Amino acid sequence: MFSMRYIVDDSYYKAAESDETAARPILFYCGNEGDIWGFYENSGFVTETLAKRWGGLVVFAEHRYFG
Repeated sequence: MFSMRYIVDDSYYKAAESDETAARPILFYCGNEGDIWGFYENSGFVTETLAKRWGGLVVFAEHRYFG
């Protein structure tokens, strides 16, 4: 068992315009071997471009344990 840090960014998450029950994507990013904030702050394609385009929820998980 170990602690895991994660970030949930709902800045662009929204329900579909025509149907409140329509599904929106969850964009999951499994970070590299390092601090989560460094990768989050340099992942504009996921956090800005993709999330904004599809109204998605971004979930970043810190991956610091390897092997």
